[in-house]
Amino acid sequence: LKTIGEYAFYNTGLKELYLPDNVESISDNAFMFSDKVEHLRMPRQLKEIGTNCFYGLASLKHLSFADTNLNELGEGAFKNCTSLNYLDLGNIKTINARTFENCSALETIYLNDNVEFVGEGAFKNCLGAKNIYLGKNIHTLENNAFEGNVNVGKVFVAGDKITDLTSGNNVFLNLGKNVVEGVEII
Repeated sequence: LKTIGEYAFYNTGLKELYLPDNVESISDNAFMFSDKVEHLRMPRQLKEIGTNCFYGLASLKHLSFADTNLNELGEGAFKNCTSLNYLDLGNIKTINARTFENCSALETIYLNDNVEFVGEGAFKNCLGAKNIYLGKNIHTLENNAFEGNVNVGKVFVAGDKITDLTSGNNVFLNLGKNVVEGVEII
């Protein structure tokens, strides 16, 4: 099994997903609305995650890409995973639009030094977020990337490579009230 097709497990009642290590591609909407999934183990050979493939896994709490070959996350791939409170991006370089939008249990948004690109609304309305850490290799933050994270108190910026804010429109719109004083260049 190398590919999991579109809508293959749409709205499944499964609680645990242990995907075989030889899976290289998970297609658009493959596990969409499977809101009972609590545990998800990503395959080691994974190279592609499609649009909205894990959208609405409302019970998922822990997500790690540490042991995968994956470099890019599809649009909306984990949108509305409202219980997600731990995220390890591993080797991810590209986080596309709305990938983690409405992941309201995520307390810290930690973008490690592998991350280079954050798409439009990628972390929009992560209402539980209190801190945002931007790794040293991020060069692009698209519009509304962190909009609506009203409880954020600090933004940590590790590098000086941010050269493109795609017009700079609302990247940090409606962050916590003290965030301006809380920006720290480290």
